[in-house]
Amino acid sequence: MTLGHPFVDLGTFPTHTCGKGTVRWRITGSSHAATPWWFSNSGDGRFDLNRHSGHGTCYLADSPLGCLLETIWRDAVPTGDPNLFPPIAPSEVAALRAVQVEVPSDHRCADVTGEGTTQLHTSFGITDAVGTCDSYLIPQEWAGAWHAQHFGGVAYRLSHGTGLVGWALFGEEGGRGLPAVTIHLIDDELLTHDGIRIEMAPSMAELAVVDDQAAALRILTTEAKPSPRLDH
Repeated sequence: MTLGHPFVDLGTFPTHTCGKGTVRWRITGSSHAATPWWFSNSGDGRFDLNRHSGHGTCYLADSPLGCLLETIWRDAVPTGDPNLFPPIAPSEVAALRAVQVEVPSDHRCADVTGEGTTQLHTSFGITDAVGTCDSYLIPQEWAGAWHAQHFGGVAYRLSHGTGLVGWALFGEEGGRGLPAVTIHLIDDELLTHDGIRIEMAPSMAELAVVDDQAAALRILTTEAKPSPRLDH
């Protein structure tokens, strides 16, 4: 089934409210961690609104893992094992923070998670591809159509994590002065929030320089550490 364009009336589209006071997660730069809310219309996000609309989209997830899958692990090399997560290099996350934010008001979101009983494709021409396709052109069309119908955002399945839900909330473009609830370094302690453990990859300064090919092969075959695994 092909993802269609939003040409039908969306007045009866299923909704899922991201309620006032709900706590969600977001990844942001360390310099913005204290006030992490930002509504973007740059066109780089899946459900970004038109940059001339004066409104933008802020992306949240239910857990730190959801944020990492959509950012740091977005283009990670597959491990070949569903119970293995790629290592994280400290240099990748040194300038980033995972923050919890409290949603300041109710957002009535278009629900494309597929959890309801409405057949979204036959009713509205929409498929799971709206949250997973590589091109953002059609998802952004849908975002504009939902926003025009006064929806407050989109609840959708994250493309890099089966069963995980993301939230694309609409609001006036730019930042907010709203403070973060908590601010976290992206490390093993953070990831235990989702019940997983993962080792940070060694930095270049920690790696030994080996000129001899035979010695390098011996190190790789006898001293290599196993990849990080899920605890459960």
